[in-house]
Amino acid sequence: MSHTHIRVKFSNLNFHLFNYNLVTSPNCKHCNLPETSNHYFFICTQYTIERNVMLQRINRILKTHRINNKVTLDLLLHGSKKLSYTLNTELFKAVHSFIMTFALHVPHSTTAPRLLQLYVSVSIGDSRVSQDFHFA
Repeated sequence: MSHTHIRVKFSNLNFHLFNYNLVTSPNCKHCNLPETSNHYFFICTQYTIERNVMLQRINRILKTHRINNKVTLDLLLHGSKKLSYTLNTELFKAVHSFIMTFALHVPHSTTAPRLLQLYVSVSIGDSRVSQDFHFA
């Protein structure tokens, strides 16, 4: 899973998978609330420690450079025009680290990611593009 998968609402989050009829419930298996991008980044207690590490890194970037941005889903997924390329890269790395921690929790043997890969490959019909959507 990556920033792009979450941005285009085509990730391993149950809410996204449910919208493509790939899982039976949009809810988080941990909290039983809809597993949306917002839930994943800000609410789910399963990732409290990882989230706190990410938010500390991001807040340090913002405070060090006196930028008064509130940490929002848009900031996490798209960065900020108020930040330089270098600082947006640091922000991206913090979010990517959080996402990769989640990726380690996703069972690799589930059917949904393979079905999603197949769906993308068939829908797009371009092998170069479908490779970008590969779920490990």
